[in-house]
Amino acid sequence: MIHLNDINNVPSHYHTVIDRTLIEDWNSFLSALYKDLLLIIKEIEADRASAIKDEDNITDSIRRGLRLLNWIATHDTMEGGHVDLTVELANYKWKAEAKLNDGAKYLCDAFEQIDVYTMAKDKETGFLIYNFNKNMKLSIERFEEMASNLSDREIIFEKFGEDTFTNKSQFKHSSGFFINIKYFWINLYHHQRTSKKNIV
Repeated sequence: MIHLNDINNVPSHYHTVIDRTLIEDWNSFLSALYKDLLLIIKEIEADRASAIKDEDNITDSIRRGLRLLNWIATHDTMEGGHVDLTVELANYKWKAEAKLNDGAKYLCDAFEQIDVYTMAKDKETGFLIYNFNKNMKLSIERFEEMASNLSDREIIFEKFGEDTFTNKSQFKHSSGFFINIKYFWINLYHHQRTSKKNIV
């Protein structure tokens, strides 16, 4: 599905190599990871015409892309609960949930899973959302509205980044502590043209 073998030819890749070698704390770890992740997402979105509507398939493509960039990335691990994507480097670890955009309620159900595998000491976790719907903006608005009104969670969203389709929120963990969730909306919608038959 995704062709990442030539990812080294992307100019911004060279900057991320430098970032990875300079990881010295949690913030520099996240900064380097998110730059590489956005680079991979850009490649996946560019090839969205061949994207398969399957959570595991897309997540594994991201995992392979991260490994090509020398991250320790694993898919489908158990760490207190099922984790879709785990990324490690320089003694730091980041975990992420991955879901198809099958509606606001389906996406909100992921918060229960995130609560299970995260701990109070986790500063930030990720949420990868694979969108095949035409109106992604409407999907984002509906999801954020429903998530903000969940009675058992205090979820506070920051301003949405329309340039990168990313956002962040605070999430009240069952421990009572707040952790950050970084959202990556990956736009895989592709308009399929239907051929017109000749009318005789």
